[in-house]
Amino acid sequence: VNRYFFSLYPMLILFFGATLVEIYERIANRSASSKKTVAVVSVLLVLTILIPNYAVEVVKKVNTEYEPFEEVAEIIVSRPEVTNGGDVLVINTTNCGKGWDYYLTKNNSRDISNIKTMDLLSYSRSEIVSYDTVFLYAVHFDGSFSLDKIREEISQTHVETIIDIEKNIFKYQKIK
Repeated sequence: VNRYFFSLYPMLILFFGATLVEIYERIANRSASSKKTVAVVSVLLVLTILIPNYAVEVVKKVNTEYEPFEEVAEIIVSRPEVTNGGDVLVINTTNCGKGWDYYLTKNNSRDISNIKTMDLLSYSRSEIVSYDTVFLYAVHFDGSFSLDKIREEISQTHVETIIDIEKNIFKYQKIK
C-alpha cells in the first residue's frame, strides 16, 4: 500500500502533469497564448482529475462480527438427534441461503436429508410443532427479531436445552 499510494502514485501525478505542461507549451508556441497560462491550466487540470482519486482513504477499518457458522454447523450435525437419522429442524435467525447448507453438508460431503433448514423469512410456528427436535442458532442481532420471543414460542410445545450460550445454540425436544 505504501509503495503504490505514497510513492508510485504521486510520481504518476508529476509525470502526467509534466507531460501535459509539455503538450500545452508546444500548443502555446504555435498560438498566441502565454506559456504561464498554459502551465497553470495544465497543473489545475491534473489536480482536478487525479487528486480526488488520490485522496481516498487508504486503510479502512472494517468492523466485522465473528460468526462461527462452520463451528455451529459441526456442533448441530454431531448431535445424536441428528446422527441417529431423526427428522430435525434447524432454525437460523439470518438468511444464509446455500451458505448455511454448505456448512451443514460440509461442502456436500455429508448427507443432511433428515435436516430441514428454516430462516426468519420462512419462520413458521405451525411447521415447528411438527418436528420432535428443533435446533435454533441465533445470529445477527440487528433488531429484526426478538430471541426471547422466538425461544418462548418454541418452548410452548418443546422443552429447551441450551447447547452453547455463547454461540446462542438451543435445542428443543417436543413435549410428549
